[in-house]
Parts: sequence; C-alpha cells; structure tokens
Amino acid sequence: MAGFRMPEVRYRSKNEAQLLSGKTPKQEVEGWLQDVERMNAEIQAIEREAGEGKCFSRAHVGKLAFKKIGEMEELYQRGVFIDSLVVDPPVSHGEILSTPILIGESTAERVKEKIWACLLDDDDVRKIGVYGMGDLKEVEHERERAAKLKAKLEDKKKYVLILDDMWEAFPLEKLGIPEPISSNRCKLVLTTRLLDVCLGMSYLKVIVEEVLERCAQLPLAIVTIAASFKCLIHDFEWRDALEDLKTSVKGSNNIEAEVFKILEFSYERLKVGELQQCLLHCALYPEDFMIKKRELIEHLIDEGIIERRNSRKAEFDRGYSMLNKLENACLLEGGIDEDDEEKFVKMHDLVRDMVLRVASPQFKVEGHLGLEDFSDEGKWGEDLVRASLMYNNISRIPPNASPMCPKLSTLLLQGNRSLKDVPDSLFEHLHGLNVLDLSNTSIEYLPNSVSNLENLTTLRLGGCVFLKRVPSLAKLTKLRKLDLERTEIMEVPDGLEMLVNLRYLDLNVEKLKIMPPEILPKLSHLQYLVVHGLFTLVTMKGEEVASLKNLKTFGGLFSDMYEFSTYMRSLEKGRLASYKIQVGKPLYI
Repeated sequence: MAGFRMPEVRYRSKNEAQLLSGKTPKQEVEGWLQDVERMNAEIQAIEREAGEGKCFSRAHVGKLAFKKIGEMEELYQRGVFIDSLVVDPPVSHGEILSTPILIGESTAERVKEKIWACLLDDDDVRKIGVYGMGDLKEVEHERERAAKLKAKLEDKKKYVLILDDMWEAFPLEKLGIPEPISSNRCKLVLTTRLLDVCLGMSYLKVIVEEVLERCAQLPLAIVTIAASFKCLIHDFEWRDALEDLKTSVKGSNNIEAEVFKILEFSYERLKVGELQQCLLHCALYPEDFMIKKRELIEHLIDEGIIERRNSRKAEFDRGYSMLNKLENACLLEGGIDEDDEEKFVKMHDLVRDMVLRVASPQFKVEGHLGLEDFSDEGKWGEDLVRASLMYNNISRIPPNASPMCPKLSTLLLQGNRSLKDVPDSLFEHLHGLNVLDLSNTSIEYLPNSVSNLENLTTLRLGGCVFLKRVPSLAKLTKLRKLDLERTEIMEVPDGLEMLVNLRYLDLNVEKLKIMPPEILPKLSHLQYLVVHGLFTLVTMKGEEVASLKNLKTFGGLFSDMYEFSTYMRSLEKGRLASYKIQVGKPLYI
C-alpha cells in the first residue's frame, strides 16, 4: 500500500513556486499538508508492523488497508487548491487565523483549538481576527464558551478584539466579551455593512450618561426617555434631543415634578397629533383600567381621532398601529386579559396624571371613584371639551342639572348601572356634543332633548337592557354611529331614515318586531349592520341589503331562500369581511 511522497505532493500543484518562495502557506493548505504527513506515518506503521509478523490477520490488515485507501482518496481530492496557496506574513506581531474556505470538520476543529490557544496561553497576542467561521458557534455550548472567553479576556492586561462583517446587533455579555472601559484598557472594533448594527452598539456613551442623569435614575423615566430616543440615528440628533430634555426639566425642584417634566417631554416628542390625541383619550378611563384594544379603537374612530378611511378594517389597522407606537414609546402598557383573552392597554399612573395635567382644564375625569351623585358644579367650565364619569355608582342626575359647557364634545357616562333617569335639562346647553355614551346604564327612556343635539356623531346605548324608547332622531343628520344592542326597544327610532351619514347601526335587539321597508336603501353609507337577536322576528329583504354597496359587516335574518339568493347574487367577491346570516325561522323560536 503506497502512501503520498511529500515532494511529489508539493510539486503536483501548479502553484508549487508559491510554496518555495518562503511565504507562509494558507491555513487550509498547511492543514492539508499536515494531514498528508499523518496519513503517511499511519500507512508506514501498518506496513512495518505487518512485515514484522505481529498479530495481524490477513483479514484485519485488509480492512485497515481498505479504510486507509478511502481516506487517501478523500485526502487526494482535497489537495486541489484553485486559489493562491500562501498569504503574506503580517508586519506586526500577531497571529492571523484565516479560514476563507473551511474543508471538513477536522479543519474547523483545529482552527478553533488554535484560537483558544492564542487566547488562553499566549500573553504576547494582542489582536485576533476571526472570519469565515459561521459554524464555530455550534462547536461548544454557548454559555460555556461565553464564560470561558470572558474569564480569560478579563485576565488579559489589554487587547484589541476585532469582530468583522457583523449582520446583527447583540449584547456583548452574551458572547462573553467584557464591556470595553478605561479600567481594563481593552478595545473593540466592529465592522458591518448595516447601519442598524452600529446603532445597536454603544457609541454615544457621554450623551447617554447625561440623559440618564436627567432621568434621576427613576426606572419609569429611564424607560420612557429611552423609547423616545431609540429612533434617533446621528449624534447631532441625540445632542439636539438632549438640549430639549434639559429645557423641559429646567427649574424642577423635586423628584415628582422632574418625572412629570420628563414624561411630558416624551409626550411632546410624539409630534404626531393623532398619537397625542389617542393618549389623551386613554386618560379618560379610570386609573389602572384595562382598556380593551378593540373597544378603544372603536372609540377613537367615533371621536374622529382615527381619520376616515375607505373601510373599517383600514381604520382598525390604523388604530392598532397607533397603539403599537404608544406601547413602543412606553407610554402605554400592553397585555392580554386572562378572562376573555382579549388584548388590552393600560396607562401607568404617572403617565395618566401627566396627560391629565397637560389636558387641564379641558378635561373633567372622575371615573371609577364611587360617585353616587351627579353634580354640575365645580369643574364644569366653559372651556371643558371632554367629561368622563364612567363606571361610578351614579343613581340620579338632579332634574335641574344643566352644565354650561358650549365646547363640550364628549360626555361619557357608561357603566353607571344604577342610573335610571336622565333629565331633559342635562343637554340644554350641550349643543356642541359629538359623542354621548350612556351604554350599560339602567335608563328606561332617553330624554327628548337628545333630539336637538344636531352635532352628535356617535350615540352609544348598547347594554341598556331596560331602555324601551328613543326619541326622534330626524335632526341628527350628522350621526355616524348608533348602537342599540341589547336594549328593550320594539320599534326602530323615528327618523332613522334621515340618518344619511350613518356608517354603523347595531340593532341586535331581541324584541324588535319589524324593519320598515325602504329605510335601508337610504342609509347607503352603512359599513356595519346587525339586525338580529336570539328571538328576533325581523326579516330582511335581500334587495334592500344588496343596495348597501359599502357594507363590510352584516348580521341578519332572511325569511326564505329566495331573499337569501337575491342578496347573494348581488355580492361582489370579497365585499363582506364578516357576516352572520340566518335563513328561515329565528334560531331559538
């Protein structure tokens, strides 16, 4: 069995002159030559022992020979090097472990061992460059490697560590690399083609430390400011933002005031008006309240904070995007309700207090305080824009209560389950009202004065399970949303056909008897229509529903297959986003 003769191996290469020039062979070439020498030694040992008549059966020798022939063939194939075989030696002292082409697991293992030898044993090595070893991370367990590297690097007096061609940002401690600081005299050089990687590493230390100092080491302030600064890229942007921060907290003489100034600074840096308005609306909810995201977005649409779009889906997409930005800015906290698995947001107490301070005196917020009586005294000023008394225990509103608030646009009284009566006087001077929410109260009648709220765009009465009568809505031509879900009304409100701007109509009412003909075609802008309940007798005309070309959500009952087919034939593909359709008799009758 013939082995490789080294002179023959060397001169088989078309680039043999390179190896005779005194230059250093490339790592993979040197490794291959060492493998050849090892193979020759093993073959010679087998031949020598077989010739000496030692205890080798012919079969055993044959197996060894067959195995070695296979290894020799593989080694022979690996000996074809297309590129240059050598590298120029470095000018300065150091060790270059270049691995542009790793061939075989053994080569990678040897390179790894060489790196460890340099790191752990050679105190003269100050610089190590590693590239082309994407699989090195698979050789050892990550934590063990990090701990081992960290311990040895910390023993070094000083060094320069080069991380070449990085593709993602990472925490240094995860790899076991100590943070470069003046005391350990180490340097870290990082090269990358991606700006985001550089932004993920520390290079604005002085500015960051000053920002941290301005936050008085308070966690909420630090997190909130960090979220505000994370979109900044250039150092001049950081310096500019720092100057703004200094100005905003200047003159604060106690910790609470300073935190408020810092939070206000983050609020102002939102810049986008709709994000600020969204945050203001969240402050209308009680302290520590879990605000369901879907409900909140509905309200943002009702308030006009989310601009009008072609579909409710597009408006909801905008709403979720806005909430996500506020969560990323650490001005809202996200979560999932364990009871119904719905996503919610909530405000930190200090953030809420800051927002209400910004909004004062335009906001009156007294939600979930256990109030039992409604009073139009105190904060019901002429500049009031939004008032929230939601989720209290208010049982009565005095018959002469009549707040003088011509600018009031939003009145939220939902969740006062003890409230049974609302006097006419309440709305006498509220002609600018846009949003009225009396949902989930115990009122039986809606006062006639509501009929004169001509600027009203949203009327929420859902969950008023005792509500039997709604006055004429004929004058409310600006109304865009009417929610009568789970009320006790038996007839549709008078003047419904006049609500030509209506986009949302919920008549999920168990006792509703009839939908008068020719009303629906006049409500051509409807995007959401639900007219059904567990025991509803109201049937829909297929042709009338088909006339609602903007309808995206529909729930209703068709009397027979003819009406159902009439509607289905008119449907354009993909028009309905969600639906619940029954045909024939009501489900539970």
